[in-house]
Amino acid sequence: MFSDTATAWLANDLSQFKYGAIITGISFVVVTSGFLHLLIHFYARQLRSSRKSSVIAEKKIEKLQYYDDETGLPNINMLLERLNQTLAFNSRKQKNVVIVYISLTCYKAVIDARGHGGGREVICGIAERLVSSLRQYDTIARIHHDEFVVLLGDTLQEGDIATVLNKLQRVFSEPFRLETEETIISACFGVACFPADGVTSELLLQNAHIAMNQARHNGLPYQYYSEELNLKAVERHTIESGLLRALDNQEFFLCYQPKFDIDCKEIIGMEALVRWQTPEQIIISPDRFIPVAEENGLIVQLGAYVLREACRQNKIWQDRGLAKLCVAVNISARQLQDETFVPLVLEILNETGLDPHDLELELTESLLIAENHAALSKILCLKELGIKVSVDDFGTGYSSLSYLKHLPIDTIKIDQSFIRDIVTDADDTAIVEAIIAMARSLRLNVIAEGVESLEQLEFLLQHNCQQAQGYFLSKPLVPHHFEYLLRTGKTSVATFGSIDVTFTSDFSLFEGVWSYHDQPAWNILWDGVLHGQAPENIARSYQTNHGTLQLTFDDEKVSGSYTHNGGTIEGIMQGNRLTGTWKQHSDTMQYVPALSEKKETDMIPLKVPTTTLIEVTQAIPSGYPNAAIPARAKFVGDITIKPDPVLPGDTIPLALNRFQSDSNLHVLPIVEHGTILGLINRSTFLEEHVIGRHGFGMHINYSKKIRDLMIPVELEVESSATIEDAAKLIQASRQSLTRMDNICVTADKEYCGIVNVNMLFDAITDINLTLAKGASPLTGLPGNESIRREITRRMAEGSPFDIGYIDIDNFKPYNDYYGFQMGDVVIKTLGEIIAGVLALADAPCFCGHIGGDDFIIITMPDQAEYISGQIIMAFEEHLRVFHGEQDFSAGCYTTKNRKGEQETFGLLSISIGIVNTQLTPVTSYAQLASLSTEIKKAAKHVLGSFAVMKQMNDNDVAPGQFHKFSHL
Repeated sequence: MFSDTATAWLANDLSQFKYGAIITGISFVVVTSGFLHLLIHFYARQLRSSRKSSVIAEKKIEKLQYYDDETGLPNINMLLERLNQTLAFNSRKQKNVVIVYISLTCYKAVIDARGHGGGREVICGIAERLVSSLRQYDTIARIHHDEFVVLLGDTLQEGDIATVLNKLQRVFSEPFRLETEETIISACFGVACFPADGVTSELLLQNAHIAMNQARHNGLPYQYYSEELNLKAVERHTIESGLLRALDNQEFFLCYQPKFDIDCKEIIGMEALVRWQTPEQIIISPDRFIPVAEENGLIVQLGAYVLREACRQNKIWQDRGLAKLCVAVNISARQLQDETFVPLVLEILNETGLDPHDLELELTESLLIAENHAALSKILCLKELGIKVSVDDFGTGYSSLSYLKHLPIDTIKIDQSFIRDIVTDADDTAIVEAIIAMARSLRLNVIAEGVESLEQLEFLLQHNCQQAQGYFLSKPLVPHHFEYLLRTGKTSVATFGSIDVTFTSDFSLFEGVWSYHDQPAWNILWDGVLHGQAPENIARSYQTNHGTLQLTFDDEKVSGSYTHNGGTIEGIMQGNRLTGTWKQHSDTMQYVPALSEKKETDMIPLKVPTTTLIEVTQAIPSGYPNAAIPARAKFVGDITIKPDPVLPGDTIPLALNRFQSDSNLHVLPIVEHGTILGLINRSTFLEEHVIGRHGFGMHINYSKKIRDLMIPVELEVESSATIEDAAKLIQASRQSLTRMDNICVTADKEYCGIVNVNMLFDAITDINLTLAKGASPLTGLPGNESIRREITRRMAEGSPFDIGYIDIDNFKPYNDYYGFQMGDVVIKTLGEIIAGVLALADAPCFCGHIGGDDFIIITMPDQAEYISGQIIMAFEEHLRVFHGEQDFSAGCYTTKNRKGEQETFGLLSISIGIVNTQLTPVTSYAQLASLSTEIKKAAKHVLGSFAVMKQMNDNDVAPGQFHKFSHL
């Protein structure tokens, strides 16, 4: 650090010190140590500061993870942690736990008026009040913007819950001051108790939330949870999830209830009423699905369908020369809020050709009284077109009647709640008299709905009510019954007729005709599939295209009943052919049963009504609760048997007695405190522990317990899991799963039962069959069942059509040579080609995938030939891709056939057999399928892609003569 000069000087000054180098080294070490000390001290201080910052950050992260940032209250994570701890502790002490779910009912209004700053002020104020009003060992958590949860801790005595609820109500009864103003923040509470309302934290919170929603819906301050509330919530979810599917699958249909002029007893109009019929033939009441559709917005799509269908049907009746009537359609507020509503009405009127004066829109009082200028302007716009407007359910909502003189209303409908007791209740009498008098003075038409007795009708007639509708005059009718009413003036329609069907040799299928007496226009093609049978094949159940048929066979005599219009069948068997008569025992035959005649069905889940026939199932062990297979099992709980479990401390003789006393008991579950601990399998127990090497035999070892013999549970499945999910789980566990009958079923981790293997296989098979009958998973085109229904529908309508049967030539050797993956590419590409060509057709067409390399197209008459040519040309454009450049250039490829011999095959081609039902009339689906197959075989005799069509009517030429053409 010192220069040489300074060192020399220092050495001289030190009496010519000879060791200058040593002084230089010592100086370097001292100075370096000083700098190193300063550096270490600096970095140590930085490290201490960094650690402190890290600790502060960790604490802040932990607080954000477990506490609400605005109020400082515990959040959902902390709540669940404390709730789980409380449940674990109280379950051991057998104490109860109470959850109170709090929801603010006007928080959004505060946000709208005061902004988010005002909202935060309110939330923080509520949090402070809650903390100060409850006990220190209670937990108050904020789990959402406007939702809190109170966990009541410590010991709860009788009456404590009511005391807490009173405190909570006082918290929200006192006004909050926001700047210079005061406001009341109201709330509703839902209460759930452990263990009665749930044994897990998630279930308790869910049930408390359900109770809170019910309190809000009923306008109550609080509501205790009950199983009934849960059933309603599940029912609503079931309906909501099924609505969109129902719209896509066209499960909705319309009934029409006539409106009568009371004086002359003539029909002067009709109201279109929507109904929902599930694939299981269950009718769901409109008051169940309409409110759900209004809440989730699907009412817009549903309402558009109802409006379009009502206008279309009314125009059809007018074109047939029937009376020109006005059809009334109910319109919801959600529909009017839609900006496209008015254009939609205009589009439907133009599309159907219906006169606007023959359409009436029914609106509720609440919609008309609301200060919604956009909605009212739409009503005025529609009114200017000539569309009539009526007030539905008049008198149920508002006391203000000023809107009657300001809005262009034509009709008011007196609500049926006033009509019901009009003869016996003086108040209802006075109300109805006043409504009629007011309507007459305002020159409005008035109609009474819900008329169900002669006394009610006579009262209305005496008080000058012009019109009425109700079940006393006529129930809602399906279209062809309403048409019969218009033609004859009678509400009673054909109640008997004949049947003529032919069964297959094994009686698993039938096909034929259902005929109506004096109503040949209603005759329908009828086919069915065996659904269930009793022992010795005496009684059989068939699922038909129009409901369920139950038949009993007694030698040649056959008797039975059916569901699609409620009646009986009597007939004679001649070989495989059944001829006979049907007779209906109700006054009004309904193609779809009238709602009032339909037995109320549990909607959770949607199921087929119970029948008296024995289902086709495997033997189910007797003595087990719920040991009956549902018509269509959807969840694991539907295929669960529930053998009574044993305890791990029970003795071996107990297990032996259980197996010996019940020959159908295959698995014995070991359960303690609701938890499944293990299993004893029947065959293993009897073979190894009684007969085999352990040698218990005649002298059972009483010292051993069941826990010594049980095997661990290999697989647990929740009862709420779907059959598809269970199948995937079993597939994933196949390597570790030794026995299929050892699968346990749990509900929220508690023992629920054992999977019935036979029922599981049946359920999976049923799912696979359903998929096979539905859309093809490879092409996405409709499958066999859809094809059958489309052909049957067209034949029933009597309109001619072309059907083309498409088959790929030499597809099997192609699959073997190029591989199944390329085979799938060919199938998928052909499906896309067919769908694309048909989409460009002038008239609506249908295409389906039968399976494998077979497809079906259905077109209008004389169109299939041209469309087939387009399909062939488009298909041949892909041959280069299908075969590769080398084989495509060669025009063939050589490989071993399935006999192991070398064979040369040409490039892929397609053969199409076409039947024109105008030239070649057919009378049944089976005949059409047979003829199409025959013609397709003729096309396959020609090399390359070819289409072959029947040349002319069989009456004019011998069978087997065809017209052959290609796309060239």
